[in-house]
Amino acid sequence: MNIRRTVTKALKGQADDRFNVIASAFEEDAPATMRVLQMHVYAPITQIDRWQAIEIIGQLTEKYAPENDELFRNVIRRFILQMCEESANVPWASAEVIGTMLAHDRKRQFVEFVGPLFYHAGLNEICYPGLFWAYVQMAPRYGEEMQEFLPKTLPFITYHEAEARAYAAWAFREVPYAPAAKALEALLEDDRSFPIYENGTLQEYTISSLAAEALERCKAAAK
Repeated sequence: MNIRRTVTKALKGQADDRFNVIASAFEEDAPATMRVLQMHVYAPITQIDRWQAIEIIGQLTEKYAPENDELFRNVIRRFILQMCEESANVPWASAEVIGTMLAHDRKRQFVEFVGPLFYHAGLNEICYPGLFWAYVQMAPRYGEEMQEFLPKTLPFITYHEAEARAYAAWAFREVPYAPAAKALEALLEDDRSFPIYENGTLQEYTISSLAAEALERCKAAAK
């Protein structure tokens, strides 16, 4: 099997057999499959196969990480390193990749990376959109652990770039956090639009509409 060709073709193919094809490639050559998937996450945030590669990494984590701890742990370490200030790499998709892996961490074997994810993503504004997306994915499994770090994300909500604002408003709409309400009010007049990745597709939203929904839900959560 040509791992690179197989994985790349699967990412561009039908959703119903994508995971099975890539899982077969993983079982033949796990390191090579993970390398190919990682190549695809550096595409623009508005490109669908980037997100599909991220989601597949998460699904592989859920199925294979318990028996392949070091392989998956090293992927997380690599993307943490990319977020560090001393890293020479641009941290595109670092927060998203780590987030999806933690979200699918069914045995909670990577719990020690929750704090480093928030800390290092907070050092680089490139990571803000991905951190907010990761927050939503991780909430069912690591909601309690994230409470310690959420206050430090509040200044990121009003960062001027559209993608950060859109993902922040979307995140707190999906998983309300009452202290975010004040910052969300600053987004109510921002009528720029941006595509959000949810439910396997890119859905266009205006920042103001997301902020209004998020604000309502955050205020309700405070009661």
